[in-house]
Amino acid sequence: MSVAKRASSGRRSLRIALEGNIATGKSTFLDYLNDHFGDEMHTIQEPVSKWTAVENESDDNITSSQRSGGNLLDLFYKDSKRWAYTFQSYAFLSRMKAQLAKQDNVEALASKRFTVFERSVYSDRVCFAHNCHDAGLISDMEYNIYCDFHTFLIESLDDLQLDAIIYLRSSPETCMSRLKMRARSEEAGVPMDYLQALGTRHDDWLKERSSSCPGLDIANIPIHIVDCNVDFKHDESARNTLMQEAYDFMNSLESTERK
Repeated sequence: MSVAKRASSGRRSLRIALEGNIATGKSTFLDYLNDHFGDEMHTIQEPVSKWTAVENESDDNITSSQRSGGNLLDLFYKDSKRWAYTFQSYAFLSRMKAQLAKQDNVEALASKRFTVFERSVYSDRVCFAHNCHDAGLISDMEYNIYCDFHTFLIESLDDLQLDAIIYLRSSPETCMSRLKMRARSEEAGVPMDYLQALGTRHDDWLKERSSSCPGLDIANIPIHIVDCNVDFKHDESARNTLMQEAYDFMNSLESTERK
């Protein structure tokens, strides 16, 4: 098993991606992990606010594209064929920037055993961009361009490597129910077949390990699969069990790590 090396200047935290379909419960799961084990981990949420791009001139950290006030997530769902390539490219860019920015403080990272990302730059490609291409929303030329710059950046940036993955696996029906409950306006028209297709992509990649992505050895990376059909948000006993199992999995990585 190959585990990414820690920085030569000292021990870095192990990088773990929390993966799963839309509305499978990733943000909630990540929040609970932080509540239970926050002293030992950094958590990095998915940059959804960057995609909705709410205008905020007072924020010095937003980009020029955000100051335009355009809601790219909404545009993607309303006219997927027109905006799929733009959205997938920006989703990858914003996720990469968010994950790299959190790792700039070497001393802070050294004090934490784990860094847990809500999704990774790998699922951006192997699940979402690939699905858009197969659905005819991204042309062959666009997909080739996307894969070209994705591969180049992944292979150029060691800090995007993963040590393990936690796969939150839910049925499309459960995802649809949770999607409706959270009532994000941009997602009002998300169809069931889209969730079904993404569920298949995630299973092929993380359960069957039959999909690959440059920069990630999917055949050998440790993967912990969580049954997220259970209502861990409202069932405290189930939640505590899932948190402990995830923590035990992360602890097991330390014994196999190679410096």
